[in-house]
Amino acid sequence: MGRLRTRSKYLIVRLLIAAGLTAAVVLTLRMYFARNAEREMSVAIQRCAAQAQAFISLEDDLNRKETEASGPVSKGGQSAEKISKLFDCEFELMVGGKLLPSSLPRTAQGILERQASAASDGAVWTMNFGVEKYQVSTVPLAGRAERLVVLKSWAEVHDRQARLTRLMIVLAIVASIVGFPLVLRVSDTFGRPLNNLVGAVHALEKGDYEYPVATQSGDELEEVTLAFEHMRASLQESQKRVIQSERLATIGQMASSISHDLRHSLTAIIANAEFLLDDKLKAEPRVTLYQEIRAAVEQMNDIIESLLEFSRGRETPRLVAVNLGDVVDRAVRRVKARTEFQRIEFRVEGAETLECEIDPVKIERALVNLLLNASEAVTANSGKVGVQWEKRGGALRMEVSDNGPGVEEEVRSKLFHPFASYGKATGTGLGLAIVQKICEDHGGSAKLESTRPGLTVFSMTLPQKAC
Repeated sequence: MGRLRTRSKYLIVRLLIAAGLTAAVVLTLRMYFARNAEREMSVAIQRCAAQAQAFISLEDDLNRKETEASGPVSKGGQSAEKISKLFDCEFELMVGGKLLPSSLPRTAQGILERQASAASDGAVWTMNFGVEKYQVSTVPLAGRAERLVVLKSWAEVHDRQARLTRLMIVLAIVASIVGFPLVLRVSDTFGRPLNNLVGAVHALEKGDYEYPVATQSGDELEEVTLAFEHMRASLQESQKRVIQSERLATIGQMASSISHDLRHSLTAIIANAEFLLDDKLKAEPRVTLYQEIRAAVEQMNDIIESLLEFSRGRETPRLVAVNLGDVVDRAVRRVKARTEFQRIEFRVEGAETLECEIDPVKIERALVNLLLNASEAVTANSGKVGVQWEKRGGALRMEVSDNGPGVEEEVRSKLFHPFASYGKATGTGLGLAIVQKICEDHGGSAKLESTRPGLTVFSMTLPQKAC
């Protein structure tokens, strides 16, 4: 089971507390009603006993005046029946520890007889006749040998308790139904700001500094929210300073690298141009100087194009259907045209006709950058550079390999970072960064597949939609 959110936890706790309090109130009221019922029954049976004693005494006085012959035995049952009709209790008469004949069942009469015989006058106790419960007491009758047994039924009290219990349950249910929205409202008061704050933390993790977290609860939650907003503003300001510092450092690094490369090319152009001014210069040296000037200009053009490509950011490539073999051939020819790479062995392996939808200009540039890096990594006399391509898993995959010494461990993680030109005397350090950018523009990726002395492989993978 997944973790419950704060609002749900708080709501469950509130409902459990409300249910517990309701149950406690119901049980407390039932105990209170039970104690009151016992007191009520004791008072009621004592009142019935006093009224019965007074009535029987009055009746005896009247009977004594009418006839001296009337005995208690002949009148006893009649007296018990008469006062039972007059008062809200039942009465039985005992003579010598025996109950006079009554309407009670024989079994119940026997039980009552034993308990009444053992009880002292005025004692009150409870007994059950089947499913019915009675409060019982015995009282003496003045001037008579009989004892009066008073019985008061609990039926009316039980009915009243049952009605009260039902009423309390109904009220508890109604209170729960009415109180549930209030509990939701109260839980929202605490849950929503906390959930909002959690959402703001997740948004901050993703770099979103505009996630709304304002609250006006006027309590500790507002203090926490204000502290979070203050922290977020401080982080944003710190991030801006870091980004600004990184930009300045990048600009400085770029300016240093580009100025060195441009100065080197410009120096070569100026020097060779001055040599060309010599009227005595023969045709062959003049051609050589021209080629050097042209190479310097092309190098400057490459630098400018690299800067432009890097500064454009993410953009949609212009996809056209082309034969990938033609793009590879153009890239290889551009690299082999350089004087310093003419003795390197280039191996091209791939389908002669493989039509793909790519931006041919950008892919050619990416291949040229990988080929230049590979050519610079190998020795001029024994260097070997290979280019392979194929369809694999519905994607286009191109690999550029070389037999150089391999890439050092400490620089592998930063190969595709801009201005990373480890171990090179020249270059802007943008070559691999541009390769990665072009692949990402196509929805693919570039990476160092493997490297060891004698074999280093870089790959470019373009998704199926690009081929």
